Amino acid sequence: MFARSSPKLLDALEKTHDGSDRSAYRTAAHSLISVVGNIGGTELSARFRELEQAILHEKDAVAAELYPGIRDDLARLIDDVREYVG
Repeated sequence: MFARSSPKLLDALEKTHDGSDRSAYRTAAHSLISVVGNIGGTELSARFRELEQAILHEKDAVAAELYPGIRDDLARLIDDVREYVG
């Protein structure tokens, strides 16, 4: 499931992190809390929760600060899982 859903959610984050669709951005972040947590990524999952809260409470500066690191860590995790499952 992670290998299929996470790239789509990463794409949704990429398309909406500029504030163009706050609802879709929050939804993608919220979904990734569970998706990442289900494979043991507890630290990254917690960071997605922080991102979701920042979006929800319109703390755009906080979300902007969190986003690049979270995006990069998720992309690495996706690559690692793909390599592992072949």
